[in-house]
Amino acid sequence: MDWAQALRRQRMYGFGDKPVVLENGPNNRLDELQAAILRTKLKYFDQDLQKRQSLVQRYLQQLDNRRFQLPFEPSGRTHSWHLFAIRSPYRQELKQFLADKNIMTGIHKLTHLARQGTRVIVPANIADFNSWMKFVDLNVGKDK
Repeated sequence: MDWAQALRRQRMYGFGDKPVVLENGPNNRLDELQAAILRTKLKYFDQDLQKRQSLVQRYLQQLDNRRFQLPFEPSGRTHSWHLFAIRSPYRQELKQFLADKNIMTGIHKLTHLARQGTRVIVPANIADFNSWMKFVDLNVGKDK
């Protein structure tokens, strides 16, 4: 066993090279240096949040929702827009198109945690596991 790789996976949810859980792991990524930087960034949190919300409104107005499944903000809620995640049946083509324009993208969830083998997460109020997994497959998808 490569202990260095195992310890690196433990730093972030048990992820390997891709965002796929290889083993159970916590999210232990905050150290003293990060805490000091975040303490300073908190002064600008409201300003940064407003900027992200403004950009998201622009994205929502200009992106064609017939070609993409766009995120939404539920009524009465305020989203931080840490990520602007969209779904597209043309994921690889879209990723290449944006890369050609020097726009960074990433695939946040290749596979729902319930499909990754090391964990099975079932909400307590879901009695029928198979129905829940169908919902997962429709809304998160599988590796492609």
